[in-house]
Amino acid sequence: WLDAQGRSVLEPMGCARQECRAGRSHTRIDNALAEGAAPGTWTIEACADGVCSELGRFEVPASR
Repeated sequence: WLDAQGRSVLEPMGCARQECRAGRSHTRIDNALAEGAAPGTWTIEACADGVCSELGRFEVPASR
């Protein structure tokens, strides 16, 4: 999970299956913002063996 400035803002999650689905609560995102994460377009990446692929993007407003 990368914030609008490309900084990792939520801890990485391991996944041993071929398909891994995990969500994040609004509370966890709000906490990341309170700790200095940049609002805007956040990116979700999946990485294996040092290679990362973008899974998606979503907008995080400065306040809800």
